[in-house]
Amino acid sequence: MDAYKVLFLLVFAVIMLGFVNDNSVMKLLGWQKDIKSLEAQKIEIEQNTKEDRALWELLDTNNEAFERYVREKFYFHKPNEDVCVIRKR
Repeated sequence: MDAYKVLFLLVFAVIMLGFVNDNSVMKLLGWQKDIKSLEAQKIEIEQNTKEDRALWELLDTNNEAFERYVREKFYFHKPNEDVCVIRKR
């Protein structure tokens, strides 16, 4: 009879720690997956920020680069100038 009690308590403890508890193993694994995803997003955002800062410095110091960027990005044009937009498929 004691073996059944020990087995029952062992199974109960595994179920409580593994699935039911707020600090369960399943939730911890899910949180670790979320942490890895957020760290990847952080690296991507830091890279984008670095590229944007470099572009900002270039556009702030070089008027020709600024004019080219504005003309390409926003389709600005000079007076008496025609602009043809060719888009890739």
